[in-house]
Amino acid sequence: AFDESPNDVQPLVSLVRSYLLAGKQDEAIAFLRSVVRASPGNTDAKLLLAQLLGMKGDLAGSRQAFQSAVAERPKDAAAHIGLANVYMRENRTSDAEAAVAQGLAALPGDFSLRLTQAGIYEVTGRIDEAIKAYEVLLKERPGADVVANNLASLLSDHRSDKASHERAYQLAQRFRNSQVPQFRDTLGWASYRVGRVEDAVILLKSAADALPDLAVVHYHYGKALLAQNNKALAREALAKAVELAKK
Repeated sequence: AFDESPNDVQPLVSLVRSYLLAGKQDEAIAFLRSVVRASPGNTDAKLLLAQLLGMKGDLAGSRQAFQSAVAERPKDAAAHIGLANVYMRENRTSDAEAAVAQGLAALPGDFSLRLTQAGIYEVTGRIDEAIKAYEVLLKERPGADVVANNLASLLSDHRSDKASHERAYQLAQRFRNSQVPQFRDTLGWASYRVGRVEDAVILLKSAADALPDLAVVHYHYGKALLAQNNKALAREALAKAVELAKK
């Protein structure tokens, strides 16, 4: 059995990874359950189990495992964040916010918890709060690409003034050579917002090709094509966005 010593964490992770790479998710879950039964205080095993159960769609099981991990290790940001994410998937926004607040009470100022909090603001439509939170986080960590991406997206999507669109465009410049399609989508959409249509079409086509099942990317691509007066391809992209959005 594995205990809670740090030296046991990596073998546990490696073994679980080997199950997953072999496509044996159920076996990985069964293994972790056996570890938890043998060593009830093994919080690392509970965190891994919670993540796998969430991946499988067992939200109740995932929530219970995260709750146990939080109780055992209250200063582990990952446990609080995992629990908040499960609550969000269950559409329990107030519980998600409470989970983050509990984490911040134990870990005041924790960057990852505040990033999760900003994401909750964003998802629940509190855009001004989300923008303010991302601005603070970016000031603390200028190199945080996820923060820059989310802030640029919000400024592009929810602001109509030229200054905000220019700021979004400048923030997104770091993604010019990014291999992450979501980041290329952000730069492409920011480019569209400031009238750089040719750049936008190239970037957004690349993002749409890499993310064929994401409606918003096809919407962005379609809008850029329309601005380019390429109506046939624009209609195709926008129709795909509509179809995907139904899901």
